[in-house]
Amino acid sequence: MNLRPKRLKHAVAVFFLLSAFISAQWAYSQDEKSGELLPAKKNSLSFLGGAYSIKAGATSVSSPGSLTVGYNYMLTRKWNVFVSYNSYLSTSGLSTSISGFDFGIHYCFFTCVPEVRRVGEVLTLTQSSPFGLRLGVGLSQRSFTLTSSTVSFSGPYERLEGSYYVSPKLKALLVLQNGSLSNNTTQMTFQSAMIGVGYDFGAGPVDWLGKIISID
Repeated sequence: MNLRPKRLKHAVAVFFLLSAFISAQWAYSQDEKSGELLPAKKNSLSFLGGAYSIKAGATSVSSPGSLTVGYNYMLTRKWNVFVSYNSYLSTSGLSTSISGFDFGIHYCFFTCVPEVRRVGEVLTLTQSSPFGLRLGVGLSQRSFTLTSSTVSFSGPYERLEGSYYVSPKLKALLVLQNGSLSNNTTQMTFQSAMIGVGYDFGAGPVDWLGKIISID
């Protein structure tokens, strides 16, 4: 049995995650030094529902019932780390329950979080666009719980997330995700399409600076 393709995919995904994380940390430190735009909110929760499909060899299953709770932590206004818990309900006769976790790093185009810029001792909150687009990669894990056993799969994923702010903290989300999962015996593709909402919260570093400056 040749496990090299699986190990290579995982190694490439881990290398990309580490490289992107280091780059994002460096970019954030540069933003702090130069006074460039910074995220006003560091945290975001998302709640998503939709449909999913699984393909393993000649077998293919599609069903509504994809449910995801996700958490984003903003490293910079463009880069964030992401973790989610996923549960899948079957309405297509698949006699098993499916659940699992995702962990990755994403890059934002346009505006994915409110932005703050230092202007002397004055803080100005800006948001250049209500639209946001995130592209990301990471590692997925899925467990298929049968009547008497549990089978687990893991592998890299690619994710596309579109957002539209309906208020300063609340945004509508559309997410497409594709995963290439495998274990010692089986390879599969795991895809999902979901819609939902995201909520930004938590003070960023410039918020705390503003509070300090405003103290009499």
